[in-house]
Amino acid sequence: MPQKTFTQDPAPLRITLLGRFHIEHHAQAIQLSTRKTESLLAYLILHPWPHGREKLAALFWGDSSDAEARNSLRNALASLNKKLGHPLLIIDRHTVSLNREYPLIVDALEFEAQAGEYLSNAASRLQQINIELYQNDLLTDFYDDWIFPLREYYRSLFIQTLLGIIQQLRSSSEYEKAIEYALRVITFDPANEQAHQHIMFCHAAKGDRSAAIKQYEKYVKILKEDLGVEPDSETTALYEWIKHTPPAANLPEGRITNLPIPLTSFIGRRDELNHIREILKSARLLTLTGPGGSGKTRLAIEAGRELTPSFKDGVWWVDLTALKDKDNILFSITKALGIREVSNQTMLETLAHSLRPKHLLLILDNCEHLIKQCAQIAHYLLEQCDHLKILVTSRETLNIDGEKNRLIPGLSLPPQPITPFTGRLLEFEAIHLFNERAQNADSGFALTEQNAPAVTLICTHLDGNPLAIELAAAWTNLLTPAQIANRLNERFQFLTNRNRTAPARHHTLQAVMDWSFELLSEKEQLLFRYLAVFSGSWNLEAAEEICPANGRLQKSEIIHLLSNLVDKSLVILRGAKKGEPRYHMLETIRQYAREGLSRSGELYQGQRRHLDYFLKLVEAVKAHLGFFLSDQEMLHWLEVLIPEHDNLRTVIHFCEVNPLQSGAGLKLAGNLHWYFLVQNSLEEGRDWIYKLQTFKNDISPDIQAQAFLTSGFLAAWQGDFASAFPACQESLRLFEEINHPAGIAFSLHGLGFAANGLGKYVEASHYFDTCLQIATEIDDKWLFSIALHFIAISNSFRGNFGVARSQFEECIRIMNDGHGTSQGIAFSEFHLGRLARITGEFESSFSHHAAALKLFMRIHDLRGIGYSLFGFACLAHEMENPARTAKLIGAIDLLREQLGSLLETILQEEYEHTRSAVQAMLGEERFMELCTAGRSMPLEQIMDLALSSE
Repeated sequence: MPQKTFTQDPAPLRITLLGRFHIEHHAQAIQLSTRKTESLLAYLILHPWPHGREKLAALFWGDSSDAEARNSLRNALASLNKKLGHPLLIIDRHTVSLNREYPLIVDALEFEAQAGEYLSNAASRLQQINIELYQNDLLTDFYDDWIFPLREYYRSLFIQTLLGIIQQLRSSSEYEKAIEYALRVITFDPANEQAHQHIMFCHAAKGDRSAAIKQYEKYVKILKEDLGVEPDSETTALYEWIKHTPPAANLPEGRITNLPIPLTSFIGRRDELNHIREILKSARLLTLTGPGGSGKTRLAIEAGRELTPSFKDGVWWVDLTALKDKDNILFSITKALGIREVSNQTMLETLAHSLRPKHLLLILDNCEHLIKQCAQIAHYLLEQCDHLKILVTSRETLNIDGEKNRLIPGLSLPPQPITPFTGRLLEFEAIHLFNERAQNADSGFALTEQNAPAVTLICTHLDGNPLAIELAAAWTNLLTPAQIANRLNERFQFLTNRNRTAPARHHTLQAVMDWSFELLSEKEQLLFRYLAVFSGSWNLEAAEEICPANGRLQKSEIIHLLSNLVDKSLVILRGAKKGEPRYHMLETIRQYAREGLSRSGELYQGQRRHLDYFLKLVEAVKAHLGFFLSDQEMLHWLEVLIPEHDNLRTVIHFCEVNPLQSGAGLKLAGNLHWYFLVQNSLEEGRDWIYKLQTFKNDISPDIQAQAFLTSGFLAAWQGDFASAFPACQESLRLFEEINHPAGIAFSLHGLGFAANGLGKYVEASHYFDTCLQIATEIDDKWLFSIALHFIAISNSFRGNFGVARSQFEECIRIMNDGHGTSQGIAFSEFHLGRLARITGEFESSFSHHAAALKLFMRIHDLRGIGYSLFGFACLAHEMENPARTAKLIGAIDLLREQLGSLLETILQEEYEHTRSAVQAMLGEERFMELCTAGRSMPLEQIMDLALSSE
């Protein structure tokens, strides 16, 4: 009878690889000619891509000559095609591959597909996987080298799957079945600790402490005889717990807990665990809220584990993730507690009746998609059961009476990258988690001085979100931390979960966010997307002005919708008890919302509304600053902008990438002179203006003039007088062109400031005299006072000390009459202190410097504080106190590094002279020791040192 081929009979071949090799067709066994031929077919099935003929010949017949190996391969291929049908293999002169269209049913591939699907979805039903497919290890009677790693892979997959099934059974209180599956794990892996833990727990949960203890003893014996090691601390703790927990009476729900045993270590969160314990001492309902991936479930498991001894009737876990039908909530709770239906009672009444005498903690995990029903059940049970406490995890609160809420923050992060690198980075939870999970992915990974900045950047950009950090760390076996950090702008495409055991909603960062977004109403989704235009934080007024979305949202609706987004952990509210409430999004959530806004085609429109709002805000603040206010009022208006720095930065970036908006951006940046000064953001302000000036658009002269003026002043404050001078010249030309007296006066002031810094004191005096004349004509006493202040500086640098002193005193009088700021008064006091030191009046010098420093401290002016410390350092040197001088110099050096520059040319010369003299007096080693001490002192402490009269 002729051999059937694939084309003649399309019925599939059934091939068994798990256990002994076997082929059958129509229930009849097919024998291949040799073991090598069987191994070759198995190899091609499990590696279904083209393979070079030379490689296959060497792999299977490498102990023969090349010619013999090629001949053996040729014979084996011919035999396979003859036995199984020609289309099984695709063969050409160079390669061999399996025909993927050939009808095969392979147990190993079936098992791998089912296990992968099961492990990628923790909510899968047990019947979705046929665990019996795994009869034994892969090709148990074969010994080819290529088989061993695959055999280990399939065994590991099998054990992982079994452990997942055991966890489900255990959480459902199906302890007998859980033990059965755990014993199967031990058959293949006798020392598997999780399996032994499961068996111990399930025996104890059934009330059989003796069997649980015997299982522990059996495990200890296996470890000692086979590996020579002791059990891990978790297993020993479980044993001690079982050993010392008295048997409960009759009911399965009274025995320990059905809490899941996590497969990964728990890191940090000690403060959160303490808070949970303290809250549950008095509260009966606590909801842990937070965005997806924030670690609510893992924290609840750990809290439940620690709290179990506090509840004599146990801690019981109910996972609601997979439920889609509200009616299944009660079924899941009663099943976990082992409670059966009672006739003539609703299931809720039966549950309440059973729980009424119990002292137990019920944990409901992942409630957000069934929030209304969970709230109703929790409310009823708490009313009916005096001793019941409930811990909930959800992306929003239940919002019922008596509920306490705990928003779970991201893992702790370094306040800034620690330089030089030290092991202290691992004290921060986010870094610790990344490091440990990276080592799981790549055993050779270590946190080093080289990769620490990138690791810190990753954890910071991911907001300390545990899931996102774990997804990023899993890539360390393929990418460096720097490469991972560079891909975070596409985090939703990049951060996928390579761990098959992850729940489906955690399989990608995209899925995490989709889960939350799909639970929002249409209007909530609309507002959520529009809020992505903000950076950092925002207030309610900004949201109401920017987010109506062409009338689809009413202004009056925004506060309610925003409140809903806060409740759902998508927006965070801060500062409600300290002043004006401000809202912000975690960066990952903001990026998700921004992608949604972009897909909807509304991103540009939202960014334009964002630009318009903040341009109006900056103009309003500048208008208030234009009429000279008191020091407190000026700071108040500047502080309106300080929380908006990230939004201002985003506006500028939008104008940079949309050149038609460069004029608006330049107008905004040009109006921020005083803001940049107060914020010590001089370099950033100059950079904003420079980039926007490169666009050759038709920008009005007044906007250009103000931008050049601000750029010039910022350069002068940085000590870059060579750049400040031409910028102020251009602003003067433009203000003269549009006949703007105040602008002309300020430009002259800037030119004088720059000329002073360049040592051109006569020229500077001319500019300041003209500025003073204009200030008198337009009756601007504030402008008059600062012009007089700089004239006094010129006189002091030219040696006219008496004239300069009188002018500084006049400045202080005018400013104290309400025409100046604390900053202006403080700088005049500083210069009076300098003049007194030069003329040998040390007591007067100390008094003036002290007055200046106290004012600078009050307004938090770091640059001014640096000037004052310089004055005190020079004074200490003159008074022959080199140790104090050296410490002050150390603090000044640190401030100079932070601010970029500090002192004008002539003051810098005085500083260098003082530094050199003290260094020579103390010697290099002692001088550096004291400087280092000064650098390391907190700012408050160094200021106390300066103000000390000792």
